[in-house]
Amino acid sequence: MNPNFRMTDPFNPVHIMTFLGAIGNPSQVHQLVGMRGLMSDPQGQMIDLPIQSNLREGLSLTEYITSCYGARKEK
Repeated sequence: MNPNFRMTDPFNPVHIMTFLGAIGNPSQVHQLVGMRGLMSDPQGQMIDLPIQSNLREGLSLTEYITSCYGARKEK
């Protein structure tokens, strides 16, 4: 993580979640502020329609449903 990020605003919610361990890896931070990208279905196959919005801006209905597929992975 950028050292200036900590010095700029130590009470930034993303900074707090990252350094307290609420967010596990940099990929999850990217999903908050950037494009989520391609998702996979429960069988592990890529879904052709990428998610172009981020969680800060909000997802469209189609993007939300597409992102739900990734949460239902088989074991």
